[in-house]
Amino acid sequence: MAAAQHTIKQSGFTLIEVMVAVLLLAIGYVAVLESFSTSLRRLAKDGVKRQAFFEQEVDLSRQLRFANANEAGDDGDIYLEGKIYNLHHRASESGLLKSLKLVVVQ
Repeated sequence: MAAAQHTIKQSGFTLIEVMVAVLLLAIGYVAVLESFSTSLRRLAKDGVKRQAFFEQEVDLSRQLRFANANEAGDDGDIYLEGKIYNLHHRASESGLLKSLKLVVVQ
């Protein structure tokens, strides 16, 4: 009687294939995290610049409003960096929102 030869076919991945797949996923993960990190740093830097610009704008608006407004308190001429500007005060109908607009006087 001949010995029965049974071949067992194994299926699945080898250890090398699994390690290569994990390595590729790790490289992709690192690239995505670095991209997020760069974006967050850039957003933080832009936020600081935006805040500084806003504070300067508010400070300039306050200085111009009180120093250069005429008797009516509506408009005033401003000499700034060699040009003459006209200062216009704008307010919303409710009076809650106010802004200043500088227009070059020709």
